[in-house]
Amino acid sequence: MIPRLRVTFKANFFSKLLRIIAISCVAGALLVYGLLQSESHPASNRCPTPRMALIAVFTFTGPEQAARRAVLREKYRALNEELPNHMKVDVKFLFGSVDSYAKDMEIATEEYLFPNETVVLPRLEGRDTGKLYDWFRFVHTHTLYSDHPVTPAIQCLKYRYIGKADDDAVIHIPRLSNLLYSLPSRVPYFIGREFFSPHFHMTGMLYLVSSSVASWIATSSLTSSNITGVEDVRMGAWILSSPFKIQQLNVQHRFHDLEESSGFPHNQTTKNSIVIHWCKDEIRLFRCLTNLFSFDQRHGDVIPENVLSQFTSVRSIRNRVEKYGLGMNDTEFSTAISRIQKLVKTKRNKVRLADLDMILIKPIFLIRMQKLGFKFSEARTKDLLYHISLRAYTGKLGYRVIDQFIIRNLVDSRVLELGFDLEKFTVEHKILAVKRGMDVARTGDGALDAATLDRILLRTSKVVLDHRI
Repeated sequence: MIPRLRVTFKANFFSKLLRIIAISCVAGALLVYGLLQSESHPASNRCPTPRMALIAVFTFTGPEQAARRAVLREKYRALNEELPNHMKVDVKFLFGSVDSYAKDMEIATEEYLFPNETVVLPRLEGRDTGKLYDWFRFVHTHTLYSDHPVTPAIQCLKYRYIGKADDDAVIHIPRLSNLLYSLPSRVPYFIGREFFSPHFHMTGMLYLVSSSVASWIATSSLTSSNITGVEDVRMGAWILSSPFKIQQLNVQHRFHDLEESSGFPHNQTTKNSIVIHWCKDEIRLFRCLTNLFSFDQRHGDVIPENVLSQFTSVRSIRNRVEKYGLGMNDTEFSTAISRIQKLVKTKRNKVRLADLDMILIKPIFLIRMQKLGFKFSEARTKDLLYHISLRAYTGKLGYRVIDQFIIRNLVDSRVLELGFDLEKFTVEHKILAVKRGMDVARTGDGALDAATLDRILLRTSKVVLDHRI
């Protein structure tokens, strides 16, 4: 009996063991299946994480704008590919309706080639005739929400922020995304570069609002009854009229024009710059791109090494000399080429466009400095050369242009040194001082030395104080 009992016991033991193993396998399989399902199908009360932002680039028809869009579209696409989904910033190019067959065909081609990145609004093209309001209506109706992947009755938010940008602005997508990510998601925001002329607004180069603010703009009678007027100023008025508090975030120098812009928000590019505006032609666009994406902490906006030869060939240098109207003879040109070749050899991957122009401009610049009667330290001369080189490509550099630049910079620095009240000694007064300095330089009535400049400034200051301008 005993051997039989042992056999029965062993059989029961192994039978139970197999049953436990089978149950464990089934439970494990169900757990894995459940995890896989939870990843591809979120719980019915949970939406996918929204993307960081959606920005409309306000654009128009025309070859210059089309070329700029092609560059920006490719750059933004490449930048977004490197970001996780919740940090992506989608960009759409926004057109109004047009009034000619040729323009219709141009827009139709873009819609055909880039259907997910092109939006055409029904209103006739016009930046200040309702385009901004139409954008927010489009977003609220078609883009801001999507059906839940499991429960279509639930609407899920697709973007945390909605923005508007100019088509002559270049955006550093990762830096913008990081800025937005750092903000509390439950606080409604209005983000941009603040300005108060003629009224409070964020400059139109780029501004963004939280999704809740975008929905309010799209559905409020306060906004729908006031849709015309200068686009960025209109946006500021909407924000101030909101029935709920909207936190205003002024990013200041992180959104700026190219340094040589005549607009108020011009700044030098830094590693913290997010958007650069005023990238209106092929030269400025190249500088905006290299400023933002090839910026070297020590050397600034360097030329990418793979295109350096394009700018340092003899042919390219001759093109620049002709464009600037420098009038070099063969000896002067050969000297400039030698200096540029030496620069490239010593600073191979740290060469800026400005460095090349400084070499070309320096001879005529020094002649004008001597003519005006000023002497500067080597560091100050280099600084002035750098700043005028940034303005060189806007036209020919005659004596008058260089004189005006030198005098304007002298006026700016000397006004600060003399401690003038900048609220009273305004830009208009500086212009008057520059004009008087130019009169001295043009007539040759003595050198425009430091003492003469001070007399001009003090005279202008007295006129300001007497309120006779």
